[in-house]
Amino acid sequence: MDFFEVNKIAGGLLLAGVVTIFIGIFGNTLVPKHDGGHGVEPREADMAAAAPAARSEPAGPEPIAGMLAEADIARGESITKKCTACHTFDEGGAAKQGPNLYNIVGADIAAREDFGYSDAMAEQEGDWTYANLNAFLHKPKKFIKGTKMTFVGLKKARDRADLIAYLRSLSASPQPLPEGGAPEPEKEGEAEPKAALPAEPDRRQAVREPAPAPETEDRLGWSFSLIGAAMAAEPAKSLAERLAAADPEAGKKVWRKCKACHTIKKGGKKRIGPNLWNIVGADVGAREGFKYSKGMLAFGGQWTYERLDAYLTKPRKVVKGGKMSFVGLKKPKDRANVIAFMRGMADEPLPLP
Repeated sequence: MDFFEVNKIAGGLLLAGVVTIFIGIFGNTLVPKHDGGHGVEPREADMAAAAPAARSEPAGPEPIAGMLAEADIARGESITKKCTACHTFDEGGAAKQGPNLYNIVGADIAAREDFGYSDAMAEQEGDWTYANLNAFLHKPKKFIKGTKMTFVGLKKARDRADLIAYLRSLSASPQPLPEGGAPEPEKEGEAEPKAALPAEPDRRQAVREPAPAPETEDRLGWSFSLIGAAMAAEPAKSLAERLAAADPEAGKKVWRKCKACHTIKKGGKKRIGPNLWNIVGADVGAREGFKYSKGMLAFGGQWTYERLDAYLTKPRKVVKGGKMSFVGLKKPKDRANVIAFMRGMADEPLPLP
């Protein structure tokens, strides 16, 4: 091999080395390093911004305080069918797999002497407040770690509110509803919320707008508007007129909303409320053996048709401090029908006004 051949080989090796070094340097400028890119350490703020946001856990079950005033006690009683395999609800009822739940709202947690609670339940401090019952019924095992309760819970806030309202009714002296439970009426003179600005019309939609209705349709609509206005202008019927036209059978169906708290048969037992046999025309707060609220005793007088109609419209507004949790009957026809039904539940019904 002559000297010229050696020089060619050496030159080729040198060129290959230079190209390799150049490719390495150029490649590093294109591909960022794992330490943040281009040899620069990433800032903590940038790393935090780039990190995926952690999923926020729900703070807890939806509050039910605002639902209790309008809760359906009868519906709550039907929900207890899920609980009857393990609990009894009548006063003095025996314990099963779980304790008796009469007068449970407001009671101490794990306070039933005839039941052997789990260590977790026995160590739990506090009372069965509305908030604690709501949390426990939502997810029992999450609220009290180690409880023997196998029930998975009630997801719907409305179900929990109705059930708790029924449990509240199972007491000789039900716990007061939480303050602020019922929505407050809008105060007079309160500022109205500002109306949202009208959205800009969609020009494409405008093209598809139907053609104006014929003049005949306009006249028909105007005629129907006059008829509607005339009907709206019809004066409201008096209580005497409503009672004269009332349907006691329809009133019996309305009465179903009351039977969770009252009996109405002659000689019926008291429940959360007194027996209502012969209530129309009777003295207020006069049922022997029933403990009335101070508000009801102060109300006094007799259950005249007018007073019953007013009371059934908004019980808690008419009798301040009353224990009645029922929100009332908005429809005058419903009130007239149920009063007609109650009037018939007497040996000598009170004459109609």
